[in-house]
Amino acid sequence: MSARVGNPCERASNGEAMKWVALFLLPVSVTAVVLQSVSESVSDEVKAAQARSDRFYTEISVAQESELKEVEQLEASSASPSDLLPALAMLRSVYSDGKERIGKLNKQEEDSKKEFQSKEHAHDQKLGDIRKKFDAKKISEQFYQTEVKDENRIWKYWTQVRAHQHRQFLAALRVQHGTMKKVSHMIDLYEKTLAAKGIKG
Repeated sequence: MSARVGNPCERASNGEAMKWVALFLLPVSVTAVVLQSVSESVSDEVKAAQARSDRFYTEISVAQESELKEVEQLEASSASPSDLLPALAMLRSVYSDGKERIGKLNKQEEDSKKEFQSKEHAHDQKLGDIRKKFDAKKISEQFYQTEVKDENRIWKYWTQVRAHQHRQFLAALRVQHGTMKKVSHMIDLYEKTLAAKGIKG
């Protein structure tokens, strides 16, 4: 008597058929869980990058606001000649801090660009790997479409994070340049006033 060849589910009892179905569906459900966990970890990574950026620019903003208040108080006060020297020293310090802060802003922007380029390279490589699997018939067209869609969705998050970081950089830079211009003008006025009174600043 020869053994019957064919679909094992046709010969199996209901219990055995369910085992075969479970074995067939297992890779699909495991893949779905893996995709979900990858998506969650990327989401956490995106949130962490955004939080780091927000913290940096919040610190910059607080420092800028503090400097602006000092400058405004100095402008509002009617300083006597004896008060001009300490005020001039404070203005020079504010200007120096502003230069340092611009350096920090530029470094942060450069680091953000490099991180984004790294993410872009990884994204392109991932899309290439997915395409290779599809071309080699290792994954179905539906699975290929799903993976490409997921990868592009993740990439969209990163482009939004980068755009947000760049807007923060430009806003902080505008405020810093505006403050430094105002401080520079005040330094010139104080120096001229002191020179007119014969006091070296």
